[in-house]
This record gives sequence, C-alpha cells and structure tokens, in this order.
Amino acid sequence: MTWIQLNNRQFFEKNINYSIEGIEGNVRIIYDKQMTAEHRYLLSFKRELCINNDNKILFILLNPSNNTFVKTTSLKLDETVKFCFLKGLKEGYDIVEIINVFSHLSPNSDKLMQKLEIELRNTGIIDHKNNNLWIKKSLSTSDALVVSWGGNGNWFNRNVDIINIIRKYWAREIKCLAETKNGYPIHSSVQSRNQFQITLMTPLKEYIFI
Repeated sequence: MTWIQLNNRQFFEKNINYSIEGIEGNVRIIYDKQMTAEHRYLLSFKRELCINNDNKILFILLNPSNNTFVKTTSLKLDETVKFCFLKGLKEGYDIVEIINVFSHLSPNSDKLMQKLEIELRNTGIIDHKNNNLWIKKSLSTSDALVVSWGGNGNWFNRNVDIINIIRKYWAREIKCLAETKNGYPIHSSVQSRNQFQITLMTPLKEYIFI
C-alpha cells in the first residue's frame, strides 16, 4: 500500500496478488484515500506470465462498485469486473485496465445518482479533475479501447466530456460489446452465468461516436 503522485496530485495505490479462472496475476487499484475511499480511479489486472509484451486493453465503464475492498488485504471482484478481466485476457492482452465515466464508488445506479446530485447540490459542480487525469493517462498508455458505459453515461452530459477526451487522446479504432437501442455502448454487466459465458465468447465490434 503506497501513495503515488500524478500531475502533483496524490493518490492511494494498492497491489494484490490474484488468480482469476486459474490465471495468476496482480490486481492494481488506485483510490482517492487509504481507508475511507469515495472514488476509485483505476482497476487493473496484469497476468503474471506475460505473453504479448505487456500489451494493454482498456475498458471504460460507468462507475466502480463497492466490491473492491480498501481496508483489508482480501479482494472481492464483482461479475462485471471479472468479465472485463477475462474478456481482455481472452483477446490476448497481458494487462486489462478499467476506468470509469464516474469515479464515485457506488453499488448501483440509483445510489450513484444520489451521490452525484448531493455533490452538485453541495458544491455547485461534479468534480471530475482527478478522474480525467487517470482517463487521459490510461488512454495514452493502452493498445486497445473498449467503451462500455451504457445509457447512464449521459448523466449530466458526462459522456460528452469523455468522448471529447477520447477524441483528443485516442486515434485508433474503438470497440464495444454491443450497442443499446439508442446507440450507446452497452454496459458490460452480466445477469447470469449463462449470459456471462455467451458474452465472453462474442467478438468485440467497432463503435463509432455519433
């Protein structure tokens, strides 16, 4: 457990050895605070035995859940995170990184909206400065990009901010799992083990921002 700096801002970093579906590796987590984290900026898995020169695939999701533990050495990953890790590894990448449209730790979209509304009411803005730093850094160091934030990514027009950052820092093809009926990149959450396995086998498709 260490403190790191990015652009003169301080963050808390935690590294944990972890095995997913028999693949040994290391999970890296970047939080805002050590014991009372409210934001998670980055979550990644790096396989122990790299097969592709440390190539990295980046997933951009909606927001982090509370299921990655801050206070203990144990680690619990939700199904969405497990899916992204396995999908990235299946695609042949050694590092799978997850960042989010909103960095606020929240177990579901209703709780997330409550947090965003409270922050906006109390401060007059929703502060994305730290999150944007990590999004830019991740984009600049990745080899592939998968957008997967679902329809709620447009809350407070945040998807516009993210798209503008991507257009500035990413010049290669953008992938998604599928699209919603409204044209948003579908969220990578999975509702059943059967759907998990089916989606895991489904090829990524190109995504073009409207």
